[in-house]
Amino acid sequence: MPEARRLFDQMAQVGIQVNTITFNVWIDGYAKSGQMDQASAAYSEMQARGLVPDSCTFNIIVARAHKFGYAAQLVHDHDMFSSHMSADGLDMLVCRLCWDHRLDDAWELLLGAIEQGVPLRVTGFNALIAAYSKEGLHEEASELYRIMNKLGLAPSSSTFNYLIMGLCNQVKLDEAQLLLEHMVSKGYCLSTSFTISLDAYFRDGNAVGALKC
Repeated sequence: MPEARRLFDQMAQVGIQVNTITFNVWIDGYAKSGQMDQASAAYSEMQARGLVPDSCTFNIIVARAHKFGYAAQLVHDHDMFSSHMSADGLDMLVCRLCWDHRLDDAWELLLGAIEQGVPLRVTGFNALIAAYSKEGLHEEASELYRIMNKLGLAPSSSTFNYLIMGLCNQVKLDEAQLLLEHMVSKGYCLSTSFTISLDAYFRDGNAVGALKC
């Protein structure tokens, strides 16, 4: 990379105009080698020169941030919340943050994306709902589920599976049963959710409840 930097500087000296593509190549070189601080610095220099990052710029940074565990640093970079943020990029960051147990950062990232009008999909929400449920944070998971509905994002079967799993882990079987009934009314596939609930009833010694599933 030092050689690339020297070549980059020489371009300006001989009057060759650098552009967004030039910076994308440079940023990608740093990011591929895990030098995310340098990649971030190159990104900042790009903006300081008045060049506009494109979707390729963002995808490079997000993909490498996901790989090298740099996702948390991007949460507070509000320049990332622009028209260039893709649904794929958002999902990758949320999933990485959940993997790293940085649930507050994952929530802040989703909230920022909502406020900035970034494209949203159920995948990122499911990742955080699953993480909340695993940690026993059912209220937080339920709030995220409510936000999904307000935004017009249709929950998937996985969404309900994670919510039911969280409720069953806390032995809130009546609430889990209500969710199962809601899934039936909406025509969702019950195979996994039913198994989760049935197992929870038997672990609780409630054979009668199991028969009601």
